[in-house]
Amino acid sequence: MIHALTAGRPLAASALVLLLAASPVRDQAAVVPRDAAKLAASVLGRHATVANLCEPCGETTPTFEAVGRAWARPWDADPALWEVVLNGQPRDLAYVFVRIDGSDGVGTYVNMALALGLPVVDVSPVLRIADRTD
Repeated sequence: MIHALTAGRPLAASALVLLLAASPVRDQAAVVPRDAAKLAASVLGRHATVANLCEPCGETTPTFEAVGRAWARPWDADPALWEVVLNGQPRDLAYVFVRIDGSDGVGTYVNMALALGLPVVDVSPVLRIADRTD
């Protein structure tokens, strides 16, 4: 496909390859094995709030989201893989953090994908976030 798009244009081909290589890592743990998806949905369902942070996308400050409902379902493109749905939206577990501890006004949040042993890169295993006062 790339060849068809860049035939006769070596500079265009080189630019396309560089652009694709420079893209931030995404969709690292958007689809996962069934057991991991079911466990993640169960854990998420027991939390009132999650922190969302996509570090490979350039985000530096997490956003917080109330957990309404979390479930796992087979992925449409390949039913052998599953996805986790949080509040009606499929989620990449590489960018979802759950709180495991809090003391002295600071919460400790763990990365869901890493906690499940999924192979992800460029994400923090733990975030230490000051409790909100709003």
